Amino acid sequence: MKVLDLNGIWFLKGYDVGKGLKASYYYTKRAFDNVTLSLVSNGDFVEAWVINDLPEERTGTIEITAFRLNGERIYDRTVDIKMPQNSSTLGTRVSIPEINKFDPSNTVIVGTLRAQGLDERYDVVSLDEWKHMAFPEPKIKLTALKVLDKGKRRYKMSVVSNTFVKACNIEVRGMEAIFSANCYDMIPKVERSLDVTLERPLKSSELKKRVQFIYYR
Repeated sequence: MKVLDLNGIWFLKGYDVGKGLKASYYYTKRAFDNVTLSLVSNGDFVEAWVINDLPEERTGTIEITAFRLNGERIYDRTVDIKMPQNSSTLGTRVSIPEINKFDPSNTVIVGTLRAQGLDERYDVVSLDEWKHMAFPEPKIKLTALKVLDKGKRRYKMSVVSNTFVKACNIEVRGMEAIFSANCYDMIPKVERSLDVTLERPLKSSELKKRVQFIYYR
């Protein structure tokens, strides 16, 4: 695994983390999705806002979870939510003093939006500056790999980490690879499925050897 020191603004500058799409593409893609979840610190609260740009109402749930950086779950709360069409909705709010009994430099708050007909949406906020947080060395695993075409250029893969990982970027060493999602925060023990398109055919055994992870530390 390689480690990248991000300095906090690399994706705003469109830093090229390797061949293929830049990190800024993936951040912008998520920001302009039709349905988004945003966690915002507001005084003594962390607020979970949902934007629904779809022409119809959706219903679902928001789960607010606090983790230690090593992956230990220390707080959890789930609420039901209605998302009117073309709206911005305050889904729930959590008291920071309630969570702040835990060490802020060792705690991340994760929001998970689950809505009908949509993939899960995530957002993360910390109670301390990222540069002050001591991230443990993660164990990131490629848990599944399935070829999607006869030409062996399109694959579906699943990845998971035992700990929280900030801004993980997945690369295929030695070739251009375009992922359906990338450069995202990895939630402890939450498996994510991604599609990847390679610039040239590659056997699954060789692809496994070439997959590498770059992340904030």
